[in-house]
Amino acid sequence: MRYLESLIRAVNPKLALQRKRAQAALELSDRTGFWRVGAQSSTNRKNSGQVLDQPDSSRNHTDRVTLMREARWLEENSSIIKSILRKYRTFTVGRLQYVARTSNNAVNKEINAYVERWMANADASRRHHFRTIAGLGVSSMKRDGDIGFIVLEEPITPMEEMMKVSPIRIQYIEADRIGSVVNREGTDTRPFKPLKKNEQDFSGVVVDGNGRPIRYRIYNRSRTGEMMAPALEVPAQDFIHLFDPTRLDSYRGFSVFDAATPDVKDLMEIMACEKVSVKMLSSISGIVNNADGSADQDVSLDLSRDYDPAADRLKKIEPGSIEYLAEGESFSPVESNRPSPTFNGFLDSLVRNCGMSTNLPFGFIYNWSGQGTAVRMEAAQAAREFEMTQLTLEEKLLNPLVRRVIARGIQLGHIPVVPDFDVGEWRYPAKVTADVGRESKALIDEVMAGVTSKTQVSADRGEDRELTRSFLRTEAVELVQDAMEVQKAAEGQLDLNTAIYMLERRAPNAPAIPAPAAASPEVEVENEESPEDEAEDAAEADDESLDD
Repeated sequence: MRYLESLIRAVNPKLALQRKRAQAALELSDRTGFWRVGAQSSTNRKNSGQVLDQPDSSRNHTDRVTLMREARWLEENSSIIKSILRKYRTFTVGRLQYVARTSNNAVNKEINAYVERWMANADASRRHHFRTIAGLGVSSMKRDGDIGFIVLEEPITPMEEMMKVSPIRIQYIEADRIGSVVNREGTDTRPFKPLKKNEQDFSGVVVDGNGRPIRYRIYNRSRTGEMMAPALEVPAQDFIHLFDPTRLDSYRGFSVFDAATPDVKDLMEIMACEKVSVKMLSSISGIVNNADGSADQDVSLDLSRDYDPAADRLKKIEPGSIEYLAEGESFSPVESNRPSPTFNGFLDSLVRNCGMSTNLPFGFIYNWSGQGTAVRMEAAQAAREFEMTQLTLEEKLLNPLVRRVIARGIQLGHIPVVPDFDVGEWRYPAKVTADVGRESKALIDEVMAGVTSKTQVSADRGEDRELTRSFLRTEAVELVQDAMEVQKAAEGQLDLNTAIYMLERRAPNAPAIPAPAAASPEVEVENEESPEDEAEDAAEADDESLDD
């Protein structure tokens, strides 16, 4: 090698210099390598080969549709996935309620009643309450990746006008109907508008040159569900797209079970195989060992059939029977420890991976196996995940819809005009907790210390503080009225506090009621003398001194 380099240097010094520089660069690369181990590729660990493309490219579109199919199949066949989706629906939406917070309390009551009537009639197909739509919308967003809602305004009937029902309706569009399942990259035209210059179609979301969605392409399924046909194009201002993006460039969402799908399938297959093994071992009571491995002929009076050793190798033992073994035979019962603790721990690991994909703790979705701080930490993590889902639901669906409903109600004269009509909040189910008593005591201490407010505590419990105050006020008035009736029946022998105590005591060992205090005898108090009386007394005293 050195001889070759010397020869090249002598014949062509320029080429020798280039080779020297290339050799130095190679040595530097070998010496430096990758600064981060994760960037290295070797025979033991290959790089993924991930392409840095647009999140809604044709490649990702195929992945999204496939994951949607798999997630729907898992919901129908996996109890774990079904339970996770039901938990999202229950703890995120539950008894959803809107509470107006305008500057006018009387208008707040009218807005609350108006929104509640709209929620009962929001479905354009007249099938579901809005709470059901919102709950299924959350589970669809998690399962399919996204879901859409078309906002319509239908003519109202005279009855609806009399009842002051909002004309706003919504039509829900599942994820597989937004864009074509078979990616056509915007080639479908009728009844869609052709794409203009700088417009792009990302899986049914048409965006302009600035990347802003301007319209959505909706498809209809065939009766068999095997084909999709273009249906209509909806302007962006009349379409609400509910999805939880994983990248800022995303226009569509992916199933939350994308990383958990292999683990869930493996879990189902392993469980099916293990159940077959457990069934087989449970069906065999024991094994008889003898010299030739054949079964002895039964001693019975049944001569209707011939003796068949192969058929008699499997015998049934009736309860309470006594069996005899020949000389040289032994009976070994079949014992099984399946499923073993190790196997159960492996299944727990697969379930834990499913929970990590959804950001829900293992204890919440499967088994509260921890204690103390660990359980409270898992409950807090689940509560934060549901809270983030509620924020996404508010920002993308609830607030835009309710503001539109209230504004349209003001235009129609159904609601009085108020400047801050859009001020309000949504009431959700109570937060997930693992220790109600401990947290209740902590909240009481925080309220007493002025760290938090009663309004916030009521909101965390999924309740309206104004409604709670109204209940408490009504109960207090009723208590005082009842105590006054008791006091009247006692003919003045009880004071008001004692009567209230008699009505409110609940403990079985409550202290005895103190007897009414006896009336103290009246004591005549000598009135102080006035200045005139003092002057008369002084004059009388002088007269007496003169007489003396």
